[in-house]
Amino acid sequence: MYTDGHVTRDVPEEDSDSFAYVRTDTNLTSENFSGERYFRLKVLDWLNDGKVKLFRSSTEGNYLVRILNVSMTPEERISRLLYNVSATIDEIDEISFENLIKYGLVTPKSVSSYEE
Repeated sequence: MYTDGHVTRDVPEEDSDSFAYVRTDTNLTSENFSGERYFRLKVLDWLNDGKVKLFRSSTEGNYLVRILNVSMTPEERISRLLYNVSATIDEIDEISFENLIKYGLVTPKSVSSYEE
């Protein structure tokens, strides 16, 4: 059995270390689509997990937020490779070390060195 991370092939045991069975094609389109889809679904799961997130706005500063109603819509113009993301983001608390610890975004040990 030979596995290159994506495809498993039957390979004779005596040839299992041979370079003859190393992937030589360069057409990775289907694997790229699969990998991108997997990554996109993981990001969507993370956004929809209901946990508090730290949101940084370059103009307004940092917020503790909860993200709701996340949706992704593919851009048809570019072969559905980019997605528009929309969501409802609610600020749930003020930024402070106590709140960062409370919502599990940092550990008390990491904050103690800053408070001294």
